[in-house]
Amino acid sequence: MNNKSVLLMIEYGERRIFFAGDIQAATQTLLAQDAANLDLKTDILKYPHHGYEALQEGFLEMLSPALAICTCGQSKTDGLTQMRERGISFLLTGSQQLRLATDGSVWTVEKLK
Repeated sequence: MNNKSVLLMIEYGERRIFFAGDIQAATQTLLAQDAANLDLKTDILKYPHHGYEALQEGFLEMLSPALAICTCGQSKTDGLTQMRERGISFLLTGSQQLRLATDGSVWTVEKLK
């Protein structure tokens, strides 16, 4: 069922955020194989499946996020290891909420209490 998750790209001005549901390797690979027909480059990635698993390299390359948001509360997962190795910033939320806003040029990210 995870590979049938809804995917959502929100674009405002020059800024983009991609919500990747819980997709796993099979769907990531299919998307990466169709990269020439898809424009999924994003500023912020809501990391799929809470950040527990590393992303398929081709999928990560096509997204090229500057920031990944992971809803897990653990700092040692395969996904976060991959983000560290690739130099991609990430936030862990656990059960904490975030407020994200953009004017179309700049993102602001605020952790709520």
